[in-house]
Amino acid sequence: MRASFPDRTLELADPMEPFQANLWQMMVSRHAPSRRLISAGCGPGHCLVHYEEGGYHHSFRVLVFGLNRHDAQIEWAGTPFRSLANVAALKAFVRE
Repeated sequence: MRASFPDRTLELADPMEPFQANLWQMMVSRHAPSRRLISAGCGPGHCLVHYEEGGYHHSFRVLVFGLNRHDAQIEWAGTPFRSLANVAALKAFVRE
């Protein structure tokens, strides 16, 4: 997952924790992460990570990783227009 981001570190704030959601928060919370986890889960062969990304343009992201014995590779990525509230909404978005 780290290779998918330009930052040197992969930091995600925990759900409901503060993060740099917009320009104002970027200025006053310089040490807070620029991304915040919404939800994540893993099955036998895949993991899904749903998070929001702040900064100049707030957005939501969904990543699906395929797992093998040695690493994880991004198999699918999407950008929903809003936070996806539950597993059913996430599954529907990924299937679209």
